[in-house]
Amino acid sequence: VRAVEQVLATNPPALTHEFDHPPSLVQKCVGDWRYDWEKYAAFRGRVLPFADAQPLGTPNAPVEIMIFGDYEEPTTAEADEAVRDWLKGRDDAAYVFRHYPFNADCNPHITNSRHPHACWAAQVVEAAALVGGTDARWRVHTWLMGHQDQLNEEALRAAAGELNVDVDVLLAAMQRPEVAAAIKRDTDTGKRLQLNAIPTIFVNGGQVQRWRWQGPELGREVLQAIFDDAAKEAAGKSNGGN
Repeated sequence: VRAVEQVLATNPPALTHEFDHPPSLVQKCVGDWRYDWEKYAAFRGRVLPFADAQPLGTPNAPVEIMIFGDYEEPTTAEADEAVRDWLKGRDDAAYVFRHYPFNADCNPHITNSRHPHACWAAQVVEAAALVGGTDARWRVHTWLMGHQDQLNEEALRAAAGELNVDVDVLLAAMQRPEVAAAIKRDTDTGKRLQLNAIPTIFVNGGQVQRWRWQGPELGREVLQAIFDDAAKEAAGKSNGGN
C-alpha cells in the first residue's frame, strides 16, 4: 500500500495503452518455468531420479527433460514429439519418459480409467528395455507414440521387423516382475509430486505450466523456447557465468 501511495503522491501523468508492453504467451510461459525451476528444482532433484530410466540423448547432460505421460493420450504424444525433435543433433540434453498411465489397472493413484491400452503399452516399453536395452526402449517408445490407435499385439507383431524385436520374447518379458516394478516406481513418484494432469513436463526440475493453452502449434513453440532457455542457462554456467 505504501508503495502505491508513494507513486500516487508524485502525480504521474496518465498514459495510454500504447505504453503497455505485456510479455507474449511464449515469454510468459518461459518466465513461469524459470520461476518454478528456481523455487522447486532442488526439491525435485531429490524426488526425480534420471539416469535409472535409460535417457534418450547425451548421458549426464546439463539439460534434463522429463515427461510423465500415457501412451494412449494424444497430448502426451505431441509433447514427446516436440522433445525428440528438439534433441536431434544436440549433445547438451537428455530426455526421460516416465509412466503415468490413466488406467487404474497399473496406476492405483487415479480414480477412473480412460485409456484401456495404456498399461499394456507401458509394459511393452519396459519389456523392450529389459530384453534389448536403451535402443530397443526408444524404438518401441517412438513406434507406440506414433501409433496410438494401434496399441495391440497384432499391430506390434506387424511392426516387429521395423522395430527389430522378437515379439514372442517381448510378450514373455512383459510378465517379469521388473516390468511392474518400473511402472510402479514411476506412478509412485508421480503421486509424490501430486501430478494432476498428463502430460506433466519437467525441465531441470522446473515444471512447465500451461504450455498448450493456445493449441499444439504454439504449444510446440513454447516447449522449444523453454528448452532453449534451459540450454542457454546451462551453457552460461559451464562458461563461468559469462
